[in-house]
Parts: sequence; structure tokens; C-alpha cells
Amino acid sequence: MKRILGIIASGIFLATSVLAQAPDEFSFRETYRISTPAQISITTSDGFIRVNSKESNMVEVFFIVRKDNRILDMDLDELREHLDVEIMSNNDRLEIKIIQKESNWIKNWKDRYNVSMQINAPRLTSCALKTSDGNISMNDFEGNQQCKTSDGNISVEKIKGNLQAQTSDGNIDASNIYGSSELLTSDGNINVENIQGAANCKTSDGSIKALKIEGGIDAVTSDGNIFLTETQGDNNAKTSDGNIVFESMKGSLRAQTSDGDIRGDLSLLNNSLYLKTSDGDISVTIPDGLGLDLDLKGEDIHTKLENFSGDTSDHHITGKIRGGGIAVELITSDGDISLNYD
Repeated sequence: MKRILGIIASGIFLATSVLAQAPDEFSFRETYRISTPAQISITTSDGFIRVNSKESNMVEVFFIVRKDNRILDMDLDELREHLDVEIMSNNDRLEIKIIQKESNWIKNWKDRYNVSMQINAPRLTSCALKTSDGNISMNDFEGNQQCKTSDGNISVEKIKGNLQAQTSDGNIDASNIYGSSELLTSDGNINVENIQGAANCKTSDGSIKALKIEGGIDAVTSDGNIFLTETQGDNNAKTSDGNIVFESMKGSLRAQTSDGDIRGDLSLLNNSLYLKTSDGDISVTIPDGLGLDLDLKGEDIHTKLENFSGDTSDHHITGKIRGGGIAVELITSDGDISLNYD
């Protein structure tokens, strides 16, 4: 089954644009006029939510209703016969909430109705998207955005505003965010790129990869590796079981792992550097010529001590380089330390 939209007297360009944003298959379509900046709230209990921007003051909602893995041909009234459907459209707001009726929860999954939505909305829109069992994706919006799914992936791209994304069991991908980001998952990977603001990334079981974060990052995982590239500001990284790797970092860094290596380089160090691992090596390169307050502890320590005053031993170096200044503390319980200058 494939729906074809009929557009009368709207011009070839507009018709082509709308058709290009329609899913290949859907059950029915509803449209809502809205003023901008707009606010949209979408909730579905079973299904994905996909939101794209368009140059219009109309919101198109394509309802994709599945049963027994088949897309059904129905309208809104028919959908209301099987599910609880709440829709509110008023000036600059649109709210759609679709949940299973209480009697449906005990049904076999083949008999349940699964509702996904693809939405085309004005670019000046803030979205609050929530699904219990599905993926969420959105692209090219201006405004603060919220995405939450219990069992699915989240993909967000090109947002001018703050972003909050949370999933219990899935991956999060976010890129080109012009604002602060809070990305949380209980069991999945987090990939962030080109964030012009602070990024808060936390996962219980997965890796974190961050590229070009301008406002600093707070990256925490219980079981996974952390990779940071070209992050700026006050940076924090913590994992219980994994490696921490960073490249071309600027600002400060506090990184800690219980079982793994820490290695990388800072092209600009203007605040403290604290690296600690319980079982692994530490290798870091920082700019040359800085005044430092050193505290290095490890099995073997490899570094040069230029204009140094302090105490040295095989396993511990503490003192000042060039009169002191920036605190550099590198600690490993069972590993080597290499502090290099570039």
C-alpha cells in the first residue's frame, strides 16, 4: 500500500517538495496550521518519531499504523476506536498523544496497534518527543529540543538551541548543535560532533565519542571507552572499565578510569590537568614552556625536568617547573607515566 498525495493548484515546486518529505507508506495524513516560533509535543507508546523541518506554517503529520507488522489503511476516527488519541492544536502549539488503551496491554503483540509518526514542521519549532518503544530522529530546527525513548536510538542533527536526549536502551547521535547538550543512555553508545556549547554525556554501558565541542564536555560511562577530539573548555571524562583517549584538546581536563589507559595531547593547557587510573598507563603531551606544579606517581615515570625544583624518586615526582603555575597531577597505581612537551 502506497499513499499518493494530491495537491491542487499549489505549483509544481511545492508539490515536489511535499512529496519528497512524505514517507513511502503511511496510513493517513493530518495537517495543522501553526504560528512560529512553535511548540510541538509528540507522545506514542509504540513506534518511531521522525521530525523534519520545512518552510511553511503548516505541520504535516503522517501516521504509520502497524498491526502484525503490516501498515494499515485507516483514518483518524478508526485509530481512535483502537487507541487513546489526544490531539490539541492551538495557535503556536500542537500536542499529539497516542497510548494503548488499558485493555490492550495484555494482548498478544501481534494484535496490538503500533503507531509511528513522521512530522514536517516549521524550522522555528521546539519539540518534546517521547516514545516508549522506538527510535527518534530530528533534523534542522531552531529552538530547544527534548527527545526521550525507553527502547530506541536517538539521532539529532543541525539544531540551533539546547538539546536534551535520553534513552534507556539505545545509541545517541548528535551533530551540529548550536547550544548546550545533555545526552543520557543506560545501555548504548553516544556520538557527538560540532557542539557550540557544553555537552553532558552519560551512559552506563557504552562508549562516548566527541568531536569539536566548544563549551567543554562532561563524559561519563560505567563500562566503555571515551574518545575526545578538539574539545575546548573545562573537560571531564570518567569510565570504570575502559580507555580514555583525547586529541588536540584545549582548556583543562580531569580524566579518571579504574581499569584502562589514558593517553592524548593538549594543544592548549590553561587550567589544571588531572589524570588517574588504577590499572593502566598514562601518556600525555602538553605545550612546552609552561609553569607547572607537578605531582606524578607511577611504576616508572618518563619526563624531562627543566628549571625544576622539588623532590624526585623512582615512583614519585613532586615540585615546580619554571616557578610553578598550572597544576599537573598524573597518578597510576599499576602502570607507567609519560609526560611529554611539544
